[in-house]
Amino acid sequence: MFKFFLYSLIALILSPIYAVDLEGHFKLPEYNDFVRIGYANFYPTLNDQDEATTQIVNDVCKAFRKAHIYVVLSHYDEEWGHVINDLQSRKLDASIWWYKTPQREKLYLFSDKPIIEVSSVIVGLQSNQKIKKLSTSTIPSNEDLKPYSIGYIDGFFTPSVTDDMKKVPVKNESELFEKFISGEFDFIYTPKGSTARYINDDELYTVYINKSQGYIIFSNQKDPKRASMLKSIFDYNFKPSK
Repeated sequence: MFKFFLYSLIALILSPIYAVDLEGHFKLPEYNDFVRIGYANFYPTLNDQDEATTQIVNDVCKAFRKAHIYVVLSHYDEEWGHVINDLQSRKLDASIWWYKTPQREKLYLFSDKPIIEVSSVIVGLQSNQKIKKLSTSTIPSNEDLKPYSIGYIDGFFTPSVTDDMKKVPVKNESELFEKFISGEFDFIYTPKGSTARYINDDELYTVYINKSQGYIIFSNQKDPKRASMLKSIFDYNFKPSK
């Protein structure tokens, strides 16, 4: 019940022309006049209302509202896998934000321009003395990182610079940080700032590895014409806030 009221409130704030009927269902307009956008709170952390990522959501909604497209936001807690499932089953039209990979480009349409640029880092624990050999001021090479292990959420993007590291897959964000803190691997890969809910910054050893660009993606598997239409509308109207 609480989630329903939260979703309703978000929709009413971001798309004031939305209506909700007495049974608690959105009264959607014609099929081509609305877009259903899904996101979770890991990459990026939207639950914490981080100023930068919250603005991205607002900018995306504004792009569609300029074309009089209704926006329905669906939040999935930490379950990015559910977002992908609902994209594939057409319960969602789009999702924010995703890195480009060859496999994803076969399945989804990506916006022409990125909606965010993120400084990506790997982070270790200050208490782990062996990682102190790495510089925090220069970007390491694959060879530099080869002696170390890295934890990551299974199915998620990992940058090529980590290819030679020992990789330890986990199921979700909670498991990732639990095992990281217990010392089961040396590093985790994460956008800068996403560790705040689990560990203090002064306990982390941060190594910058690259800058990554994130895009809005559109489900292209069952209704490519609709996906192309929504992508074109977004590309034409999207203007990031300065």
